[in-house]
Amino acid sequence: GLIPEAHFLGKGGAVDPLLNWAKGHYTEGAEIIEEYEAVCHRLMERCDNPQGFHVFHSIAGGFGGGFGTLLLLKLRDNYPDRYMMTFSDWPCL
Repeated sequence: GLIPEAHFLGKGGAVDPLLNWAKGHYTEGAEIIEEYEAVCHRLMERCDNPQGFHVFHSIAGGFGGGFGTLLLLKLRDNYPDRYMMTFSDWPCL
């Protein structure tokens, strides 16, 4: 079944999407990334033979896009030999 701990829900929108991307990747996201890395690490330890990750994230330029790319970079650094499958959401305007 689904593991609630594995679902990360971020905060939403603001006026300037580029600024939000930067906040998600460099400032606010950088302040909370270790918490999310720890969750990923705990989930990986629970697996007998983890193959990789499925990551669903937005790439529209807001906080989720910036934080999503930061999380993907950290996962790649921490688990370079694991598969990474991303499902990117691009909103239709």
